[in-house]
Amino acid sequence: MASVLEAVLDQNMAEFHAALLGMDKEEIIAQSAEIAAMQAAYDFVKDDFKYERGDVEILLRMENPLQFIAEQWPSNMSELFDMDGQIGEAIMDAGKNAADQQETEQAIPPEEKPHMQAEKPSILSDLSDKKREAGQRSMAASKVKGGEAR
Repeated sequence: MASVLEAVLDQNMAEFHAALLGMDKEEIIAQSAEIAAMQAAYDFVKDDFKYERGDVEILLRMENPLQFIAEQWPSNMSELFDMDGQIGEAIMDAGKNAADQQETEQAIPPEEKPHMQAEKPSILSDLSDKKREAGQRSMAASKVKGGEAR
């Protein structure tokens, strides 16, 4: 029975792709969330979903089981995850990586650097420098107050 469902899901996805090919570019862009949900649902049920007893039969009774599963797919990631924390952490990591890269570049002796026109410092490197200075000041202030920075 599972192989029959797999064939139906493949057919559902082929029909979805065919419908997309009939759309103009703007319509496809407008459908991007639905496209992502459909692809994620398809990949999930094909590779990872563990069917319980009776699931296959119920899905096979549906006209378009893939569409049904895609409609269950979460659309608002911020309801599922702490997106503020996730994005904030990613931004901090990007800043740290930029600062690390800048430190690495500054460690290369000038004679080994390729000759380029003098560049204005980037906003990101300027912010990284200010962040590093602020961290050093707060650590120094903490030590002066008798505490140690951890």
